[in-house]
Amino acid sequence: MNPTGAPHTMDTIRPPFATLSSWRRIATVGVLFFALVAALAAYDVVRSHRETVDQTGRELSAGAVVIAEQAARSLQTIDIVLHHVATDYRAGWIAAQSASGVHAYLANQAVGLEQVNRIVLLDAAGNEWASSGAGDPGAAALRNWADPVFETLRDQPDAGLLVGATRRIAGNGELWVFPIARRLETSTGRFAGVILAQGRVDYYQRFYRDVHPVDGTKISLVHQNGTLLAREPAADASLGRRFPLVEQLIAASRTGNREPLRLTSPLDGVARFGALASVTGYPLFVGVTRDVNQVFKPWREQAIGSALRTIALALLAAALLAVLRRQF
Repeated sequence: MNPTGAPHTMDTIRPPFATLSSWRRIATVGVLFFALVAALAAYDVVRSHRETVDQTGRELSAGAVVIAEQAARSLQTIDIVLHHVATDYRAGWIAAQSASGVHAYLANQAVGLEQVNRIVLLDAAGNEWASSGAGDPGAAALRNWADPVFETLRDQPDAGLLVGATRRIAGNGELWVFPIARRLETSTGRFAGVILAQGRVDYYQRFYRDVHPVDGTKISLVHQNGTLLAREPAADASLGRRFPLVEQLIAASRTGNREPLRLTSPLDGVARFGALASVTGYPLFVGVTRDVNQVFKPWREQAIGSALRTIALALLAAALLAVLRRQF
């Protein structure tokens, strides 16, 4: 009843228009505020994702360049020794020595070359003549595994230094090596054989392990033809194998695109970001990769935290709007 004794009508209990208008404006402002907060949170997540990718690309590229420089220095040291031996052979000094004399000479040349298992001298028929190995064990472990390198140097006088495919040394357990070789010639320029160093895969693996111990990071030394020479963590079953994907990555790296490469590894099927760097002066590349899941782990944690904060803010805003609605 109203003060006059007349019953209430719908008009008398309906909220004033001004009150409804005020409530609608407050609700609209609240919704817009929440939408702005959600948009900023989404933008921050996207920006953080982009920064994570960019930072990963920079780290992988820098690591690949440093490791490729180490590989170049390592090979240069070996090349200097092999070139010196080839020069001595052309001068006729080595051919005039006895087998024991040549063995002692090669052993002296190998001093300090931790990255080399043996230095081996092959004659023009591909048979091992002498080596720097203890006891000069003979040709049984080497005669066949260097055939492609031997044939190329025999048939191409201007081949220079060659690097061959990785394989396990017979009778040496788990020792994996790859050939680094130069052509030998007589004083008249006739082919006389090959001087060859067995590069130790475990030497490069130890260095890679020490220089880049980040979880989920893989480092590979590959030939430009796609052959895997060394890898850390070790993947013995894949050493010496050729992977067409590597050739594709090398071609992609030469385009000058600074974006980190994203690929699925042919070895284990894991998605990774990667960067390649050429080994200056040699037909080799160093690849540094990192698991995509490992890269995005901190970003996912940050994104989840941001989402939870946004949801909590939305619930708080909804509660405040509900209280205001009751007041109106």
